[in-house]
Amino acid sequence: MHSTLLTRLLPFLLALASCALLSPANAATPTAPARISAQDGSYRIPFDNLLGSTLPIELRGAEARKVLSFPVPPRMEIESAEVEFTYVNSISMLNERSQLAVTLNERILAQIPLRTDQAENTARMSLPSALLTPGYHDFGFRAAQHYTYKCEDGSAPELFSQIDTQASAFLIRAQRKPVALSLGRLNEVFDARLWLNQFPLSIISSDPDLIEASSLAAQGVALRLEFIPVHVEQELAHAKTAPTEMESDLQDPGKLFPNLSLPQHASSDIILIGSKPRIAGLVSATLLERIQGAYIGIYPLDGDPTRAVILISGSNNNEVLEAARVFAYSQFALPDRQDIHIAELELPENFRRLQGSHTELGAIEPGWISFRALGFATSTLKGSYPRPAELSFWAFSEMFDPKQRHLDADLVLAYGAGFDQNSALNVFLNGEFIQAIHLNDPHGAQLWRSRINIPIAQLQAGRNTLSFTPSVIGKDVGGECRPIFSENLYVSIADNSRLALPSGGGAMRLPDLALLSRTGLPYTQSSDGFGSSMLISDEHPSTANAALTLVSKLAQINKAPLSGMRVLNDPSKLQSPSNVLIVGSPARIGSGLRDEVSAFLPHVHWQSLAVGARETAIPASLRSWLNSPLQTPLNRTERQTQSAKLRLDNDLGQSAAAVQFQSTRLGGSVTLLSAATPELLEQGVSRLVQFSTWGALNGNGMLWSSGENGSPRAFSFPEHHHYVGDITPVTLISLLLNERPYLLLGIALSIVVGTAIVIWLALRRRAKNLA
Repeated sequence: MHSTLLTRLLPFLLALASCALLSPANAATPTAPARISAQDGSYRIPFDNLLGSTLPIELRGAEARKVLSFPVPPRMEIESAEVEFTYVNSISMLNERSQLAVTLNERILAQIPLRTDQAENTARMSLPSALLTPGYHDFGFRAAQHYTYKCEDGSAPELFSQIDTQASAFLIRAQRKPVALSLGRLNEVFDARLWLNQFPLSIISSDPDLIEASSLAAQGVALRLEFIPVHVEQELAHAKTAPTEMESDLQDPGKLFPNLSLPQHASSDIILIGSKPRIAGLVSATLLERIQGAYIGIYPLDGDPTRAVILISGSNNNEVLEAARVFAYSQFALPDRQDIHIAELELPENFRRLQGSHTELGAIEPGWISFRALGFATSTLKGSYPRPAELSFWAFSEMFDPKQRHLDADLVLAYGAGFDQNSALNVFLNGEFIQAIHLNDPHGAQLWRSRINIPIAQLQAGRNTLSFTPSVIGKDVGGECRPIFSENLYVSIADNSRLALPSGGGAMRLPDLALLSRTGLPYTQSSDGFGSSMLISDEHPSTANAALTLVSKLAQINKAPLSGMRVLNDPSKLQSPSNVLIVGSPARIGSGLRDEVSAFLPHVHWQSLAVGARETAIPASLRSWLNSPLQTPLNRTERQTQSAKLRLDNDLGQSAAAVQFQSTRLGGSVTLLSAATPELLEQGVSRLVQFSTWGALNGNGMLWSSGENGSPRAFSFPEHHHYVGDITPVTLISLLLNERPYLLLGIALSIVVGTAIVIWLALRRRAKNLA
């Protein structure tokens, strides 16, 4: 619901980001992630890629440990594996007994002495391939560091080693296995454990009208990959050149796709989409006979069994679309078989996001969600420096009542006996400290619903992480000639702890590309994308590739497919009100929408830049007096921001642009992605969905390079904002009075004056009666 009343009554919202401002990109660009390199079956996987941070690994104290999770995908057969790491150890007072142990799944692979006369070191060792089975493996470091000044002191600050996560890496040589021909194992085909920076996907469609089915198929792949960006290349299916009589005689009758022409230079998995009549000339007769109704099957590519072909088909386009919807919902448990026929799919429309598992929501009090429902398992943390327990939840500050300052969480926890009085459980929100729970009972304790106050202002839009990090030491803290006892250092956090999340959808301040990057809003306001559309503004294949790559990223942000989003090629089919994603040249979006664009688009408006302010005389009125009660009625002025506006005749060059604005024509939010050519747009969107570029989205416009670097060049911020979403009259009044305290003063004065008049009238009547 668009709150036009709020827009009229709350001009303070329109001034929160005064006038468009051009800022340098390097101020907001996060550090680029480590890149996995692959060549001829050899992979280099840096430590910082697995840790998600370029910070070094710190090993402090007498017994320090650090574990990182190393993935092995089922599709890969490891031939050899090595690890190379660079580390620095302390040069102060380390005893010759000090050592660094390297472990794999808690098995010690090597022990390296730590020497004070050689602080900087590089080590390289082999990993047993037989132990690297498919799944996640714990690769760790265990430092036993001894202090030699007088007597041993395990708490001495000189006890440290540091591992460089950028210079350290796994070196793997592996080959792909034949694909598992089971729909129940699609998560192994499209696997987040694959050693890839970006997953390449080829979609071959038999019909341009099946663009929505292609969108759903791309989202289904992206959701199974969880967080790995997808680069989609789509093309229309066409048969190979008719073979000669001799070639026909030599053709293998066992081929499943004998006449399918594959994309040039493609080495990726393929999704083939098309109705049975349209793919009849592309697939074998045996395979064609299997298609009876809405159909999904998985097959090896002819000549290359390591590549999968997912066939999404049906008797007509409606059945193809239904099969694509089933494929998109990765949560559906498909059977362990090569293909399925879908009898019926019942799919609701226009539903809100479900926080947590629906099977757990009814088990606790209304308004609260258990940690268990949010995917948290009871965790027992041991030692002085254990890995933190983490809880993830979806939220943004605008979904809460403006009067609410804190989000409550109730922890159920237990801790051991013999803790020092300085022990605490530290709570972090998105890496920032917010609160500590004192663990000060020497006999240990069980705490039932210990309250945590989470500042709403510190919530990030979208996925938030609560980290519970014990900082505990025993009473026997060691020291000179005193041992350290740490076997009693246990902290346990139960999964029946709870979080108070509101059920309402909240409201949004738009335009805001940062909100889009973290939550997908406003296009994910309905969890299925209902009420939103994607417009592909031209027929060039690269534009379609960019659109499908973008919608795949939005599905990963939404954690669910946008099955209710319409995918269109014709601007005239856009409905009002709706939120629209436009991918392609602005030349074909219509003059009405073109005129509303105000950032980073040549031939329309290039940029508005705040240059100053000016005082302008305004006519006297009750409203103007309330806005400026200290000015005289005869001389009222208003301070207005002045902007310079620039328009260019040339194109974007090598850059790509994202622009968001509120459209009065469509009554919703419009986000336009454009570049000088469709090829540059495809490259630009492929760079945009990478972690560093996507995380930099901000304001109402961003300009970035479509080249290999892909770094943002500049941002723009809007002169005015709009408040969109669910808002009650009470909240509206609360916002109004909170931002305009003089109105509260006016109301108070009115009450005082009104009360005085009532009292005067009452006394006057009483005087008349007495007379």
